[in-house]
Amino acid sequence: SDTIRFFDRTEFFCVYQDDALSLARQYYKSLETVKYLEDAESTIPSLCISRAMFAHIVRDCLLHRKLRVEVYGKKEERDRDFILMKTASPGKLGLLHDVVYSAATPMDDSTVCMALKLQTSTNGRMVGVCCVDPSARRISLYEFEDTDRFSHLESLIVQVGAKECLLEKASKESNVSTDMSAVRSILETCNVVCTDRKRTEFQTKDLNQDLNRLLGSSFFPTGFELKLLAQQSLAVVIKYLELLNDESNFGQFKLELMNLSTFMRMDGAAVQALQLMPSGLSATAPVSNLPSLSASSTRRSNLYNSGSLFHLLNRCKTSVGTRKLRRWLQQPLLDITEINRRHDIVDILIEDVFARESLQQLLKSTPDFDRIIRRLHRRSAKLHDCVLLYQFVLRIPMFVDAFSSSSSSS
Repeated sequence: SDTIRFFDRTEFFCVYQDDALSLARQYYKSLETVKYLEDAESTIPSLCISRAMFAHIVRDCLLHRKLRVEVYGKKEERDRDFILMKTASPGKLGLLHDVVYSAATPMDDSTVCMALKLQTSTNGRMVGVCCVDPSARRISLYEFEDTDRFSHLESLIVQVGAKECLLEKASKESNVSTDMSAVRSILETCNVVCTDRKRTEFQTKDLNQDLNRLLGSSFFPTGFELKLLAQQSLAVVIKYLELLNDESNFGQFKLELMNLSTFMRMDGAAVQALQLMPSGLSATAPVSNLPSLSASSTRRSNLYNSGSLFHLLNRCKTSVGTRKLRRWLQQPLLDITEINRRHDIVDILIEDVFARESLQQLLKSTPDFDRIIRRLHRRSAKLHDCVLLYQFVLRIPMFVDAFSSSSSSS
């Protein structure tokens, strides 16, 4: 099964049946931790998991093993029956976001969920794609013509770094089914989880109203035109991620109509051959060898033990910088003006040693703004988050001095 089911027992969690045996082998490297519950008809394997270990397993299942997670609990302590309380998938962390990215775990990657709508005709194949990054509150839309090998689509999947893709359930009689099989094969090659959704979820009946609520005053830019396939893809993502259920999302999203020619096209084979990105780190060591909850130790271990170009270049001092570096490597620029602009900034920092070292020291204590802003919007921020923001504001004049010295020297 691609779903792990946890049962919240307040002080710890339990898993049963095949989930208990699988997790015991995967994370404890032994079946001795498994207990067997007996009744009149059968014997049920069970495994008790501490809350700290639960967070570690959920993080690994969602980020690395590409599994779905369900958490069952009781509404009230006196209730006898368990009900489904939380669900999560690689592209939809939902209520488990704070468990996956705890205070000790840097949010070094974005959780992008994409949807795809395919239309086949005698003239060719049209593909509509919507990519949503809930953390950055960004919606990106694409619609383009592709070949029977879907090379443009594969390049796009590599560029956006999607974790999960929503597809319409294709009937066997449909002409799209053969092409959809090819699309699923590409998604599997790119390590993207496929999720089937009903045809009705792709309907665009209330899409304009939904976008008005999510985008607010920044609705459609001048000359902006939404094409049908992109609209249908956008509609299903909004429903799947339940963006309208969270009022903190209202008026916060930005909408972008993207062009495939903006970035260099690379398929999955090219990315693997060039070793641009890490192939995926799975925390499957025995409990005694599990990484500590220290973010710095885990990060250093991952940083120097991987042979990818990303880990070779990643000397970022903040999680925001790490996520941007990952995105830049996945989306190599073709615009010579923008490339030269980046090179000019690098040249300034190379030449001005004082400015470079000053910025490095200042960035070490810079908080993850995306994470804090997310908590503020959801009204779940704590005093510690406010203190971090206050401390950063006090250091802003130091950043200004460092940039001013660079500007004057250049």
